[in-house]
Amino acid sequence: MRQTIRQKSLPLNREKWRQIVEVAEAYSRQKDAFLVEYAQVKSLKDLGYKRRIRDERVAAGFVSPFGLQARQWKLALEDALWTLERQWEAAIAEVRDRLHRNGGLTPKERDYAFWLLDKFGDRPRDWRKIEAIFRDEDLAGKKTELEPAGRKKVRHGLKRLFRRVLGKRPRVRKAQSFVVDQQMYRVFMVGNRQYVAVMGLSPGKRIVIPLSGIHKRGAICGWFCCRTNRRWKFT
Repeated sequence: MRQTIRQKSLPLNREKWRQIVEVAEAYSRQKDAFLVEYAQVKSLKDLGYKRRIRDERVAAGFVSPFGLQARQWKLALEDALWTLERQWEAAIAEVRDRLHRNGGLTPKERDYAFWLLDKFGDRPRDWRKIEAIFRDEDLAGKKTELEPAGRKKVRHGLKRLFRRVLGKRPRVRKAQSFVVDQQMYRVFMVGNRQYVAVMGLSPGKRIVIPLSGIHKRGAICGWFCCRTNRRWKFT
């Protein structure tokens, strides 16, 4: 069982603070750019193929315009795609809840609406069905009994519901965090002090952060900035 640890750094000097803030700002700007790019309805089908999207960018020689190293922009991409997927899943759950309370649908209309919205078993969601709602594409399952005109009516109704519940698309408003994986940091001891060396923007160089305590277990999955006293918290 993985243990989650929340720990603060000691106050950082100006240079280390500057380097950490640079990473947070570059990561946030790159994540925000990905959020804008993949927030379009045409990108919905890509949410189920996050690794493929990453591999296509690698094959195309993508370089972060904000100075992130390759492993860093890959995490920013994954972070952005998961953020968008969580927003869509929350919206789908809200639309389903409203459909349950809607007594104006016929049984066939209800069956078709839930066929468009539901996942089946442990299989990934078929995002093409959600995209079809917005593009008014006439998708139907093998067991769909509703006629084309009725399917069109249902898709239009679902589209209106989604527009009400989706709200604003997610954006990164403050550069106060970034994500690292186990290849991007190293925890070590010097005397009685524990340190973590984390990847910065310069290849081959790590930012060494003194920690306020000692923990023997747990893995870092993210960093969180506290700008008031030049301390960092991580989990």
